[in-house]
Amino acid sequence: MLILLDEEAGKRVASYELVLEFSATTEESYELQILGDRAFVSKEGFHHVIGEVQNAGQSNIESVEVYATFYDENGTVIDIDFTFSGIIGLGMLTPGQKSPFEVYSGRADVKESVHSHSLHAEARVTDRVIYRQLQILNHEFKVGILGDYIVEGTIKNIGDQDVEFVKVVGTFYGADKKLAAAASAFTDPRDLEAGEIGQFELSTYRYKFAYEVKPEDIESYDLAFECSTY
Repeated sequence: MLILLDEEAGKRVASYELVLEFSATTEESYELQILGDRAFVSKEGFHHVIGEVQNAGQSNIESVEVYATFYDENGTVIDIDFTFSGIIGLGMLTPGQKSPFEVYSGRADVKESVHSHSLHAEARVTDRVIYRQLQILNHEFKVGILGDYIVEGTIKNIGDQDVEFVKVVGTFYGADKKLAAAASAFTDPRDLEAGEIGQFELSTYRYKFAYEVKPEDIESYDLAFECSTY
C-alpha cells in the first residue's frame, strides 16, 4: 500500500503509474506453511483472518510475519495488512512447530466490500537457541461466568537455567479442525527459576464477544510455550 501524504497534491492526482525494482538473488525463500485459515467478520463489521503458520524448514526462525491481501467480489485488491505471529502466538519457531496468528482489514471505508483474502508468510532464520526445558504439568478447561472457554494449568521449568517472560499459547479448534480462537498469557510468576512452577490461564473472551465464538464451538485445543533466557 502506497499513500500520498500531501493532501493538496493528492487532490490534483488524475492517474498514476507503478514501477517495480528488485535485486536478483540465489537465496531460496524459507519454507513456511499457512494452515487452516478462517475468516471472521467482527461485530464492528471488520474482516479478520485467523490461522496457523508452520515452520516447514530445518532451522529455527524468528520475526515470523503473515501478510494478508483483501479482495472485493471482482478480485480487486482493496486492502493489505500484516501481523507478527508473536502478537498472539509464538515469536520463534523450531522446525515443524506451529503458531496461531490473526490479521485483519482495519479500513472502515472498505470493510463491507471484503469478499476474500490471500495469505503469505515470511521469517528470518536465527542461530539463537530456543529454550525447550519447560513442561506443562497439567491443564483443564471450564466455561467462565462470562460464557468464555477457559484453560487453566501449571508449567514447570525442568531445566537448569533461569528464564523470563514465560508465555503459554492456546490454539482452539472447532469440530471441523479449523481454528476457532487463539489466546496467550504470561505465567504467574512471569519469570521462572530452574525447578520453579508457574500457573497460567487462557480465555477465549475476546472471540466470544467480537466474533460470537461460543464454548460449544470448541472441540479441542493445543498448548505451546516460549520464554526468554537471561
